[in-house]
Amino acid sequence: MTVFELEAIVFVAGSEGISLADLAEAFDIEDQEMESLVREMVDVISTSTRPYIPVVSKEVVRLVTKPEYSNLISKVKQTLDKSPLSKSQLELVSLLAYRGPSTKVDIDTLRGVNSVQPIKTLLLRGMIERAGESHGSTIYTLTQDFWEMIGVVDPSNLPEFAELHTTLVN
Repeated sequence: MTVFELEAIVFVAGSEGISLADLAEAFDIEDQEMESLVREMVDVISTSTRPYIPVVSKEVVRLVTKPEYSNLISKVKQTLDKSPLSKSQLELVSLLAYRGPSTKVDIDTLRGVNSVQPIKTLLLRGMIERAGESHGSTIYTLTQDFWEMIGVVDPSNLPEFAELHTTLVN
């Protein structure tokens, strides 16, 4: 495995990162060799002009944006916060509202498509959050901010889905 292959894998792992133990196991290499490869990746990226840096915390490696880009990211986040939800984002929050906390695998299966982009956007907008893991897959749930934004005090007070569907269709 090369440093660049490792960087690509860590990049794809996203903000959750990936554990060094999982990397070592997946590529059938010793933990010490993986640690050395991660240190080499940190050195390569830290001396580059990439807009992100690797962070190793609690045996998990992830890529995070450099602090000098925080203003730019804040501007984009403000724009995202003002834009209406897309159809895929609405599907996802509806699924979580009626089904409850779900893994990405469950969400993808129910929607029939890859949900990585709407998940990322809804995380950025603070509408969903990570609520743990199940069998290695992150569980997502709606945030209290989301419920407050739509004026729902108690999620159990949502209208029955069949009743809502009938109302919207007719």
